[in-house]
Amino acid sequence: MDCESGNEFLNIRVFIASIILLAQLQQDAAAAPNSTEPNKPAGVTLRAKAYAERASNFAKSGNYQKALEYSHAAIKLDPKFARAYLYRGSIYLTKQDFANALDDCTKAISLEPRISINYAMRAQVYEGLKKYKLALQDWNMAISIDPKNHDYYLRRATRYRQLEVYGQAINDCNMVLKMVSGKAKSAAYIERGLTYLSLKNFRKALKDYSTAIEISPERPLAYSLRSIVYRCLGRYYDEIKDLTSAIAINPQNGSLYLFRAGAYFQVGLLRESIDDSRKAANLSPFLWEAYQQTANAYEELGLYKESIQFRSKVLKIKGNDPLCWDDRARAYWNLRLFAEAMKDWQTGKRLAKPTELILMRLNNPLVNFSNLETIGRKTDDCFANSKRTTLPFRLLTCGHFTVPAYLNQTAVQLMVDTGCGRTRVWDSQLIRKEGTILQSQEADGNSYSYGFAECRKVELGSLAFSNLPLVVDTKPSHEKPVYGLLAGNILENFVVKIDYQTRKVILSNSLESSDTTKTTVVPMRLRDHCPICNVLVNGNMRASALLDTGSPSSLAPDSLLDSNLTDKLSYPNKISGPWLGKLSSQKISIKRLRIGSLDCKSLVLNVYHSSDAPKAATEIILGNDFLQQFKSVSFDYRGRKIVFESK
Repeated sequence: MDCESGNEFLNIRVFIASIILLAQLQQDAAAAPNSTEPNKPAGVTLRAKAYAERASNFAKSGNYQKALEYSHAAIKLDPKFARAYLYRGSIYLTKQDFANALDDCTKAISLEPRISINYAMRAQVYEGLKKYKLALQDWNMAISIDPKNHDYYLRRATRYRQLEVYGQAINDCNMVLKMVSGKAKSAAYIERGLTYLSLKNFRKALKDYSTAIEISPERPLAYSLRSIVYRCLGRYYDEIKDLTSAIAINPQNGSLYLFRAGAYFQVGLLRESIDDSRKAANLSPFLWEAYQQTANAYEELGLYKESIQFRSKVLKIKGNDPLCWDDRARAYWNLRLFAEAMKDWQTGKRLAKPTELILMRLNNPLVNFSNLETIGRKTDDCFANSKRTTLPFRLLTCGHFTVPAYLNQTAVQLMVDTGCGRTRVWDSQLIRKEGTILQSQEADGNSYSYGFAECRKVELGSLAFSNLPLVVDTKPSHEKPVYGLLAGNILENFVVKIDYQTRKVILSNSLESSDTTKTTVVPMRLRDHCPICNVLVNGNMRASALLDTGSPSSLAPDSLLDSNLTDKLSYPNKISGPWLGKLSSQKISIKRLRIGSLDCKSLVLNVYHSSDAPKAATEIILGNDFLQQFKSVSFDYRGRKIVFESK
């Protein structure tokens, strides 16, 4: 949520700033004789002054055409009347006519170089032109002339923050807090909070936004900014509360509904997410992210027909984005509308840059982008005729398990990882990554680089894939014999049965018949190719749970378990993973976990700070320690269900 981006915000910001500065002009004009500002030029005629004042009044009422007419008249009467240039410059600024605004403000400065407001106005013009260093110079001049104007310090703090001079930004905010009292402090706390947020000092940012809310609880901005901090800390339910408060104050702001829709989506409240994103779209019809969020939620529910309606709305706005065409193509693919999928992929391929085409291929590893025409002739599942494949698995001492595979006819071991979205291998002589480097984020929010490669042939038992696109990690994430991960973008095309009793992984096209007295069927959602279920912890806390065969142990962020943590945690242990990184943790026992109609008791969770891995803090992770208590677990990706078979 960038509170300083977008034309809508710029219009509001410039308009408000212009009105503030026009009011300041009147204060300057009425300044006492001992003011630092000089007296008005003697040659200014009364008629020119009257025209200028009328221009100011028209500008305040929003009649910019009349305001410009009277400004022109004032300047024509007295070409050396600096205030008339400044009034006209402020009107141009409000209309985002930065070139004319710059000329007028510069002219005002040349006529009255010791008037602080002249520099303040030109500083805002430079901001509109994104010339922040020049804007900073003008704010410095304004402050040197009028060092008691707290608004100048606050605006300079914003410029310092944008230029990443964070220490000076904080100093200016501190200066404002010394100069003002009462509700006037709120803006300074908000600006200082933005600086702390830029520094990822979430604790201090949270404190400043909370103080701003205490001072001015009627301002929606402080709530929306604090919600960003909560998201960065993985505290999604607190984010929802703050956005709800902001919406109550400003119910016509479509962006607030969109942000809350995103938070609902993160914690698995998909119907609430759909309602909010649709409200956002109604309030802001060109907010394409609202249509995209709606489509994402419908897809996670497996409602692809509904998703396609909103993917189509996205494309009306983002028709040049190849990844948007890829999104709709995948929805068509899941409905087995292969001809429609082919057309969308052809359009996306034509628009895509090299890195975008790689992402499209990784999202759809079983689609041959070199020969898309073949998709249109598919009439059934591309694996309808494939045989049931059984792979023995090896349980490693670390808690992972692997299955045998052949990559380019070389035998390797791949870890079966339902918690990872994209199949990947380690960089080696066997698989050489191409030159393209892509970026993603780890659970702690930090970026990392990865490569891409196309494997000529991948064999899993009787299954064989040609020219399979793979993620290539630059450093091995596991020790031998693991060579890579068999992940969701491949697994989601099958029913995957993991038989822990016989140590076998079975890939097939349909669920096996089994003793219904020993099986429990649980609804499943699919997010980023990974299976997620709703769970109830200790009978009082609803959460989403990722079923992750790539995690030896079960994990949870402290933010999701607040109501179930009776004692303060000391986090004496260490856990690690290729995506999670290294986290401090503490084991706690959950008395009861309900997943669908299935009751599980005495579950041990490794609890970690949500702020250490905020991108993982959306859900509980149920790993192999949980899954192995069953005889088998079957993931029916297309049927959106998981079958637990008891021992």
